[in-house]
Amino acid sequence: MVAQISVRIFVLYAGDSSTKEAEEMLYNLPEFTLVIVDSDDWKNRIETVHRGAIEKFQRYSFEKNPGHLNRMHIVNLMSSLPEGYEIKKDDNNIANAPSFNVLSEDFVSQFELVDNFIKRVVGFSILHEGIVVAEAKSFSVFDSGSRLKLLHNQNYDGEYDGTKSRC
Repeated sequence: MVAQISVRIFVLYAGDSSTKEAEEMLYNLPEFTLVIVDSDDWKNRIETVHRGAIEKFQRYSFEKNPGHLNRMHIVNLMSSLPEGYEIKKDDNNIANAPSFNVLSEDFVSQFELVDNFIKRVVGFSILHEGIVVAEAKSFSVFDSGSRLKLLHNQNYDGEYDGTKSRC
């Protein structure tokens, strides 16, 4: 038995990944999909079926516990940005900027209006002279925390310490 659940760009799989039905489902994915699986068997099957056509990325888990937040670390990160860079909370001006949409088009498109995006998503951007070069935003919200999406413009690699923007 195998199951596939699709919610917009997300596809989740469960069950026996070695079945013919699982393979058929994997061959019929939409062009842009974020696949979520919870077993090495599924991961290996996806990699086999879509060899050379997938992009894997590491996901991290965070807890919703203010006691774990090291405010001094954040202040130090913010103060270490080079001249010309700044961190701003996302607002309508940032969300409507072309440089923002280059990084977040697939994410913002999940909302009917940009205003809905701004009201429902917590996000911050690093700007360089008004151009969004990195972003961090809530992706999914849970009782125990939230999932963040971290993006950066690869044209700015080396211009600032991108690892700091992704901490």
